[in-house]
Amino acid sequence: MKNKKFITISLIAALALGLGFSASVFAAQRGGDKAEMKSKQGRAAMMAKRGKGDMGLRILAHSDKLDLTEEQEAQILELSQEHRAKIDAHRDKMKPLREEGKALREADGFDEAAVRAHMEKAMPLMIEGRILQGNYKNAISEVLTDDQKAKIKKAHEGMRQRIVKRFQNVKERRGNWGQGRSPLANP
Repeated sequence: MKNKKFITISLIAALALGLGFSASVFAAQRGGDKAEMKSKQGRAAMMAKRGKGDMGLRILAHSDKLDLTEEQEAQILELSQEHRAKIDAHRDKMKPLREEGKALREADGFDEAAVRAHMEKAMPLMIEGRILQGNYKNAISEVLTDDQKAKIKKAHEGMRQRIVKRFQNVKERRGNWGQGRSPLANP
């Protein structure tokens, strides 16, 4: 009986150690080097690499390609932090409306009047969010030179072309699928 208990405890301890080790490895892969994360560019690069962060952080991640000055980097970082505070406050205002909308979508029946009332309440906050984004984009744009703006525009165009090409390749592989005919249907 004691032997069985010892084996069980040993097995649980081994599993706990294994899970702890794999979690730390995963965290290191996701978080990157702590020294890198402490620098402005390192943090921005990690956020941008993960597909997170705002426009300012994504620009900071590519500051070497854009030839940003230290002053520009500091201004963009400050704008990003201010924007994050505003967006977080805005999200807090939107949270009850999102929950209300979710409840309306998950309700058994469709109440058109309730949906209209909900959308009328939500629309001013949605507009406010778009204005916050527009003001932030404009403020970042004012920090950049014309040459830097041109580099960003060129990078966006290159990305857009790669995406279009990728979707064209998918469309070619699928043939007529998605145009009313499934490849599984009889001809």
